[in-house]
Amino acid sequence: MPWISYAQNFEDVLLMRALRKVQNGFYIDVGAQSPLDDSVTKAFYDIGWRGINIEPSEEFFGQLVRARPKDINLSVFVGAKAGTREFFEIQGTGLSSGIAAIAHGHARATTARTVEELTLDDVCRKHVTGDVHFLKIDVEGAEAQVVEGFSFAEIRPWILVIEATFPLTTVETHSSWESKVLKSGYSFVWDDGLNRFYVADERAKLKSYFTKPPNLFDDFVVAGERVERSRQDALMQHIEGLHNQINAMEKDTQLQRENFERYIQVQQDHLDAKERLIQDLTVSREYLLSIQSSLSWRITRPLRGIIKAGTILRRALSRKSSSPEQPLIVSDRADNPSSPDTSEAEQLARLPANVRWIRRSLETEKTKEVQ
Repeated sequence: MPWISYAQNFEDVLLMRALRKVQNGFYIDVGAQSPLDDSVTKAFYDIGWRGINIEPSEEFFGQLVRARPKDINLSVFVGAKAGTREFFEIQGTGLSSGIAAIAHGHARATTARTVEELTLDDVCRKHVTGDVHFLKIDVEGAEAQVVEGFSFAEIRPWILVIEATFPLTTVETHSSWESKVLKSGYSFVWDDGLNRFYVADERAKLKSYFTKPPNLFDDFVVAGERVERSRQDALMQHIEGLHNQINAMEKDTQLQRENFERYIQVQQDHLDAKERLIQDLTVSREYLLSIQSSLSWRITRPLRGIIKAGTILRRALSRKSSSPEQPLIVSDRADNPSSPDTSEAEQLARLPANVRWIRRSLETEKTKEVQ
């Protein structure tokens, strides 16, 4: 997976190429500035390296303290001798300098304050106990003073990265300090247009890593591009999420549509069934009316009356058979109840109660048929 380069001129790419195999390495960054923007050490800190960040700017020193709690962060000016000196801070930039002419030459508001000055030997004696794998120096025109205050004797960084141009120009300045570096047992190996790289003679094998500029095979991405790529990835994920939501809503809508269509079909089936039932009832009624108005129905009416009377009689007899009743004929004239000597009312009165009930039922049925 590509690693992220934060340095402004790919200094960390060349250093990572040469020092990739070093585990838990150590660095010194003189003029560290931001712990993130244009930082030569950020990529190394992220993989477990630790070191010393030296930054007299109050603004950037505060950032370093917060972002690099595992590093040693020093708010001092590194120069040719120990003591104090004026430091000219240009707020919000990396142009602050310990040299008044350079700071004022940027035509920006500066804040002068007195800061502690130490030599690099002083810093190393107090804070360094092992190898220093690289030393980077970027102090806005004061590089010669830093080199002057470092003996390169007790502590010998494997690689040196020293800014070699006048601030914000391409004017080379290394002639003022390079001779000491070379005499101290270091060999020049690379110029990236802004910095010059040196390798300690006892680490000569590292020279082979400085024959080509940063390239595809260094497998890195620039921090700004990574941020943009992350933003684009986040945007694509958001878009994909929206697509998924839309697809889910479409599926839900389709399911609701299908359920609604099934409901409509069921209701339509019920309505069709009701219409068929009404049609069947209408046909049946018309068929019944046609039967009742036919000649055969009228001819068989007396027969139906007799059948109905027999049915009524059977029901009456079944109801009366279980209770003691007087005989069906009890009158002296029961053998001839309709003799001419008696009226119809008298004849009916002389009939037993069950016979009278049957007769009334037959007359009621006859009346209904006539109506």
